[in-house]
Amino acid sequence: MANPEKKFTVFALTDTAFAGLGQDPIAAVLADTDKLSSILTYHVVSGEVDAAAAMNLTGTLVETVSNITNQDIYASNGVIHFIDTVITDTQ
Repeated sequence: MANPEKKFTVFALTDTAFAGLGQDPIAAVLADTDKLSSILTYHVVSGEVDAAAAMNLTGTLVETVSNITNQDIYASNGVIHFIDTVITDTQ
């Protein structure tokens, strides 16, 4: 069971983010569950990182925070930011 006290930040992908990949890459990722899992976990950060803190991370490990389209949506176990670009290990 998940720890209810553990907080996370999710960079949630918009439809625009997925559309930017194209149909063939999306189909390939959906067929490879290990790759899909890897890509999705690139979008989750341990702890609560609000938009202001995320913007301060630009140029470090989180380069795509400039693509946040909706920010600081607080949930009981963390915070969500919607982004319009898929983060991969090649970025």
